[in-house]
Amino acid sequence: MEIQLGRGKTARRAYGIDEIALAPGNRTLDPSLADTKWRIGNIEREIPIIASAMDGVVDVRMAVRLSQLGALVSST
Repeated sequence: MEIQLGRGKTARRAYGIDEIALAPGNRTLDPSLADTKWRIGNIEREIPIIASAMDGVVDVRMAVRLSQLGALVSST
């Protein structure tokens, strides 16, 4: 959905983490059959999580643990 800002400028609606909810689906999948790998450029990760090691966003210990599990963690 695009929002008109004026003078020919538009913006897209973005969602914050508190606006997203995951709900169970109608089907059940055996976890051993699921592949959660994803790739950005030449970076491949095991789990689809991107975190930032900033105090107000993700605790440093949590960022380290997410990285160990295969998430992409930014230190800036």
